Amino acid sequence: MRKVFLASILLALVASTTALAQVSANMELRLVREGTQLKAEARLSIVGQAAPTPVRDLKLRDNEIEFATTMLEAELRFVGRITNDAMTGTIEGFQAGAKVATGTWSLLRQKSTSPADQLTGVWVGTMSLDGTVQQPKPQEANREFNSRVSAPAYPKRHPKVLFDEAHNNTDTSSGRYQPFAELITSDGYTVIPNREKFSKPRLKDYEVLVIVNAAGSQEQRAASAFTEEECDAVRDWVSSGGALLLISDHLPYSAAAGELSKRFDVVFTNGFTVDRFKYNKESEDQTELVFDRSDGLLGEHPITRGRYPSERINRVITFSGTSVKGPTGSVAFLKLADTALDILPPDRKQTSPEDAPPDHQEVSAAGRAQGVALELGKGRMVVISEAAALTAQVASRGFRFGMNVPGIDNRQLALNIMHWLSGALK
Repeated sequence: MRKVFLASILLALVASTTALAQVSANMELRLVREGTQLKAEARLSIVGQAAPTPVRDLKLRDNEIEFATTMLEAELRFVGRITNDAMTGTIEGFQAGAKVATGTWSLLRQKSTSPADQLTGVWVGTMSLDGTVQQPKPQEANREFNSRVSAPAYPKRHPKVLFDEAHNNTDTSSGRYQPFAELITSDGYTVIPNREKFSKPRLKDYEVLVIVNAAGSQEQRAASAFTEEECDAVRDWVSSGGALLLISDHLPYSAAAGELSKRFDVVFTNGFTVDRFKYNKESEDQTELVFDRSDGLLGEHPITRGRYPSERINRVITFSGTSVKGPTGSVAFLKLADTALDILPPDRKQTSPEDAPPDHQEVSAAGRAQGVALELGKGRMVVISEAAALTAQVASRGFRFGMNVPGIDNRQLALNIMHWLSGALK
């Protein structure tokens, strides 16, 4: 799913009623020299999350600066003046050629990479956008997604799948995960929504348990979504021959699933993951990670091979999430590149409104993954640390993400995961 830290500005500034909306964000601009060229990257921080975005069309004339960046489907153009260690200026937002927002920005230089260079370094401050907008359309299931499977894996026997909806799940079988539920139903599975706590009696009649974005209460979304007894019941059920598909996005969902995942020695990162090199260049979104067979990021496993050559997985895109590490013996089939970074919450709070906001922590995600498969006792488990990849969604102005993006194998990946969990793939 496209996350709030990317969508809050531009999904709110799309056009068409007379209501005036204002969106504010912390802003960071990093300027570095490579030879004689000056290069830049911007980072916008909204509701506690930071979104890195490449800067282009950087121009400097005396004490004037211009640059542009793209977020989702809109372009933001910045124009400003530099006075000593301060930058101030204006912003214009455009979408489909039409101006949808105006705003201002103000930065102070916090760190200098070269004392003799008045431009390079880290500039930190705020930006504000105003636009005449309608209420943003929330991301929702793509009801037009083609979920038909022409040759079902289970034309006669119909494995029973318990789809969890009892733990404050943001994604349900009739909501944002309806395309996934319809896809596996067409493949021959029987999908039953779960609205009870997990226990041995509740789980015993099912072959596969699917959990997507479970969360704590509204007051504590990052709190464990499951009791200790539920975690034990799920672990024992898998060990006895059950199969679990555990899907969790970035914080708070990764934290909410943490107690359950630890029962299987699986550890989520409580942040989100970016890659400034291996990302979807078409969207210019560094949280859209690309896993390609040609670069070795699709690990060898029955899930990526499929039953037939036509089911072979060659290219997968995820749409923002976090990283995960499996236990010894597990297989990372969606392997993060060595250039991937986990962005963690700041290790301190802002001391006063006048102070620059603390930086998010960046740590290497090398050796971690966004898809892991493992076996425990007689059972199997697949962990995915990004939810949108296995469903099909649309957002404002018809923006699509997930299995409905052309040119990727996410749809087949969803089927292959279920085939391995249910035993159709050995």
